[in-house]
Amino acid sequence: MLIYMNCFVLNIEEGRMSMGKMFYNLICEELCITGGKVIHIDTNVGSLEEVHKIVTDNANKYPNGKWELYPMQLAV
Repeated sequence: MLIYMNCFVLNIEEGRMSMGKMFYNLICEELCITGGKVIHIDTNVGSLEEVHKIVTDNANKYPNGKWELYPMQLAV
């Protein structure tokens, strides 16, 4: 069972508790004419508000970009 508290995650599993820092990996990529991938943005951010700001600031720069967002947990 995961309990989300701000940017921290409390993982309760079979009587054990472990804390970890929650963050997001944001990637913007496009396919090149030759078939390869071009990575425009690959960054880690701490909140969804930061994700929103980066996407809104850069959406016009990369209109054909594919945006990917991965929630991450750093175990402590």
